[in-house]
Amino acid sequence: MKNGDALFSEFKADKLDFIKCDVEGFEQYVIPSLESTISAHLPVLQIELSGDENRKKVCEFFG
Repeated sequence: MKNGDALFSEFKADKLDFIKCDVEGFEQYVIPSLESTISAHLPVLQIELSGDENRKKVCEFFG
């Protein structure tokens, strides 16, 4: 298991356009772990947010 930014630090292309994240309710932990990657590449994210707390935390991250 790797932190999101650590995983994409091995990415060799100049641009990352799209990330699909299917982590079954753990988006509130995974999305913030991609902060540097999201800031650097501004990809489109496809995520499904279940649960009020999960949704709230992810929305606050992007807030």
